Amino acid sequence: MMKKRAVTDKANIPEELSECRKNIEKIDREIVSLLEDRMNNSIQIGRIKMKNDANVYDAEREKRVLENVKSAVINSEYENYITEIISFIIQKSRDIQEALYE
Repeated sequence: MMKKRAVTDKANIPEELSECRKNIEKIDREIVSLLEDRMNNSIQIGRIKMKNDANVYDAEREKRVLENVKSAVINSEYENYITEIISFIIQKSRDIQEALYE
């Protein structure tokens, strides 16, 4: 359970909170745009795989992607969180590719 810390300047909290939330909303929009680009590329990759009768799942490729992600993380405290998020994104990309085969 988290303990509440004593706050010395309560007047600045709403302003600070609002600013942080605005930053997160901006970042979220950027993430959405990047995810859409990623999904579009996943569909293209899925079509190429389908034309070439290749499997959707490529364990070695996914391993390399996750290794690249881990090496890109600057703050090691976030590595597990970021890796989990990317793993989820990879799964959804695979789902999109598998849907092409249906």
